[in-house]
Amino acid sequence: MASTDNALGERVLSVESAPHHLHSLVLEYLSHKCYSKTAQAFAQDTAVKHIDADGDEIMHSAHTSIQADTKDVRLEQSLKSIQMREEVRNKILSGQVEEAINLIEQHFPSVLDTSNSTDTSLYQARAVSGKVEYVATTSVNPAHITLNLRILAFIEACRTVPLVYPPSPSSTPDAVLPPLSSNPQDYLFSSSDYVDSPHQEALLKRGQKLYAYAHMLPNPDDRAEYMEELKHVGSLLIYKVPERSPEARYLSQERREATADQVNAAILHSCGSPPVSRLELYTRYTMALTDKLHEHRVKVPPSSSRPTWLRLILPDVEESKARQEVCRFPITEADSQVGVFQTTVVPSLDLRTFLDVKT
Repeated sequence: MASTDNALGERVLSVESAPHHLHSLVLEYLSHKCYSKTAQAFAQDTAVKHIDADGDEIMHSAHTSIQADTKDVRLEQSLKSIQMREEVRNKILSGQVEEAINLIEQHFPSVLDTSNSTDTSLYQARAVSGKVEYVATTSVNPAHITLNLRILAFIEACRTVPLVYPPSPSSTPDAVLPPLSSNPQDYLFSSSDYVDSPHQEALLKRGQKLYAYAHMLPNPDDRAEYMEELKHVGSLLIYKVPERSPEARYLSQERREATADQVNAAILHSCGSPPVSRLELYTRYTMALTDKLHEHRVKVPPSSSRPTWLRLILPDVEESKARQEVCRFPITEADSQVGVFQTTVVPSLDLRTFLDVKT
């Protein structure tokens, strides 16, 4: 699957027109986010068809047909790879971590193959290049991915209150939690509970294995970071209802999502794809660029010489009032009439507000 998972977005590298570029960006974004059905529908609905003067579709030559068939095969293979990543992601989001591990070992074995691990740190420095590249904030090291999945599996085994995914509209998790008691013995396990409960004893052994696995990490900083986290995760064992404990955040859906995102990035990395889509990369780049320009008080150039990205984020004169929040500086009616943006600094981009206004 390594050579096919990137097929949906590879056209971005050799674009010939703006529409084709945008099509590739959207398709690659859907691929990265594991939206397999949407990606398939988008690819089919936006396929280019050549029409003659009578409105009939032009039949291609045998050579062109072979090329089209080849693209269809690659698209189908890419969609299968997306579906596999989507299945892994859904397993993690629903708390079925062991099933997710089995799927990864079956379809993407290099993701958890610690024998091929060369990146020994959680955050490895990258050489500076002339290209816009994304430096992942999470590790794709197989040892780290394996340990994070094992930690999540341990957390799920400690769970006493089901966390349904996807949640139903009527679900109210807090309603099924027992009320807190003023007596610690009502919500803390005693030493005898571990002797009498095979489940608690099994959890204790699993926790000990996690500590042993963390000790095997070659990088001392990694070991220290994981050991600190395991102190908090391990404390779930002492509570009868860990969802009511001070460490309840580890049992949240956000924890599952963070692990799923990291695993998805690691799978993409193993397939030769970047951990994030180019659409997300370009967005982050633009936000960082506008923040720096705003920080250094760079003036907005005249309308005739503004780059496309700046024209997109700057309010039109007619919309200045409605969109002044995007620019983070006051806009008066008088300013709009005289073209204040020619003498104003470049605004920082508030992406959420910008998208709200655009939609």
